[in-house]
Amino acid sequence: MNRKNVLKWGVCSLLLFCLFFVTNPMEAKAATKAKYYYKTYDKSKTYTSGKVTIKDSEKYKRVILKGNSVAVKKINKKLKALCDSELKSMPAGNAETDVKYRYSDDTYLNEYTSKVTYNDKGVISIIISYEWYQGGVYNHGVNGYTFSLKTGKQLKLTDVCKGNNQTLTKQIRSGLKSKYKNADFYENALSKLSANKCNFYLKKGNKAVVFFQQYDLSYGAAGTFDVTLKSKYK
Repeated sequence: MNRKNVLKWGVCSLLLFCLFFVTNPMEAKAATKAKYYYKTYDKSKTYTSGKVTIKDSEKYKRVILKGNSVAVKKINKKLKALCDSELKSMPAGNAETDVKYRYSDDTYLNEYTSKVTYNDKGVISIIISYEWYQGGVYNHGVNGYTFSLKTGKQLKLTDVCKGNNQTLTKQIRSGLKSKYKNADFYENALSKLSANKCNFYLKKGNKAVVFFQQYDLSYGAAGTFDVTLKSKYK
């Protein structure tokens, strides 16, 4: 190859390189943070019978990531599936029937609220909290989902904290015993724990919050339980 052809080849390569980076900025460099917005789905209704009114608040607020990368599409698909599932399972007709037998006004709840708790270092963590009340016992809780912005994969505790499953499981058990010394845990509840099956979310400051729902470890009246481990992400 002569000097003229070498120069021509080099210029073409440079142009192609620049074109790739200009037209594909997200592909050229792995995103450290995600851009996102919230969308609320509202199926709320109000039922009245005589002088009694029941407001049935049925809402779901979900996170939608912006972008067209494979990872973003994968994460959005997962979050949408969660939302669709809950919207389909929301009780229909309870308030409409109950209002006929009530003597005072009330507000029924079946609300889900999403919130981004960590969005940096190529990782995004989201909590979806819920409140449920249909005229009887009030329930509430939180679910956590942490994803890699590079692959779209949902991460486990062993992905975000130092140590294997056995080591982290011991830390969780120890933390629960120390924080809730007087708690009446179910028999064998702590011995059956496994870190990689635990629900968690990330927070700034190297924090991975591991939490349990109302009835996971003890009777619902005891409330929820949580332990904070040290994560890899500041």
